[in-house]
Amino acid sequence: MNKIISLIVISTTVFVGSFFFTKDSQAQNIGGLRNVITPGFSFKKDLRLGDTDPDIKELQKVLNADIDTVVATAGPGSTGQESTYFGSLTKAAVIKFQNKYKGAALTVIDGAVDKATRTKLNLLSG
Repeated sequence: MNKIISLIVISTTVFVGSFFFTKDSQAQNIGGLRNVITPGFSFKKDLRLGDTDPDIKELQKVLNADIDTVVATAGPGSTGQESTYFGSLTKAAVIKFQNKYKGAALTVIDGAVDKATRTKLNLLSG
């Protein structure tokens, strides 16, 4: 009986510890976005697949700052190699971002940066 109770306590401790670690990681990602984008920058334009625009480089920086929404791990679009082109990798990362933050204000999950997505990006990048 004592072995079962010990196992439950250990399992609960591991789960709780894992939960707090995950939340801390997300908080670090969100808090660090101010240091990722160009000072004073905010998202003001719709952006979509095929676009070329300097704002896309800022978008890729924000997406790459969160392990859940990384554009690429190496090559064009990866951290330090962000580009001004909105290609299929950027679209896939935006879809991950939209799924991560979907809710009442962010309901369209299509990989395009529309007003709702811009609002969430600006809120997170402070």
